[in-house]
Amino acid sequence: MILVAALWLASVLAGCDDDSTTELDGCRTDNGGCEQICMPRESGGWNCACDAGYVLDGDGSTCSEIDECLVDNGGCQQVCTNEPAGDYTCSCTPGYAIDEDGRSCLDVDECAEGLGGCAQICTNEPAGSYTCSCDPGFSLNNDGRACDPIDPCETNNGGCEQECVYLGPGEAECACGEGFLAPDGVSCVTDPCSFSCQSVELCDLGAIALDDNCDGAVDEGCSCTPGAVQT
Repeated sequence: MILVAALWLASVLAGCDDDSTTELDGCRTDNGGCEQICMPRESGGWNCACDAGYVLDGDGSTCSEIDECLVDNGGCQQVCTNEPAGDYTCSCTPGYAIDEDGRSCLDVDECAEGLGGCAQICTNEPAGSYTCSCDPGFSLNNDGRACDPIDPCETNNGGCEQECVYLGPGEAECACGEGFLAPDGVSCVTDPCSFSCQSVELCDLGAIALDDNCDGAVDEGCSCTPGAVQT
């Protein structure tokens, strides 16, 4: 009786072991042929599955990485970069910085620190950019940052007939080595009274128009009588 019971128990255990090993051994041997995950089925056999970030191929055993950037740019506002191991990262184009959410991009104000490298004026622009410019009397250097003083005398002698005197960035005046500076501020005349005087209308200066003549000695220059202007 004891022998029969022992034989029956052994057969039961052998049957259970056969069922369980049928399910488990498939995964224990070469991972069931699965590239990543082998999952035993309760009904027997097993299925292959993949880690997060991967999808099971049509052969039912191998796994291919999912390119999250292909769908809605991975949720990134600007740049989505697919990474190995089923991951991806969001980044931003130059002039922008990634926000705390790891997806959005914020415009960087390059002018907020050191004027963005500009010598005088920095203007932050949309679309992650900025521009350098200069104060009046200066021109922007070819490097796009430095400012060079403008000497009006270097261009067409400042428009002067004889001498151009540089006064500072963007400023100059004309002078005459010979003769006198004409009322136009650029021409030179030998006779300070060679220009004419034109009467001013009464309503212009509220003064009475006087004769068109010239007052002043030659060595003092020439000026028009009250109520008249040089022409």
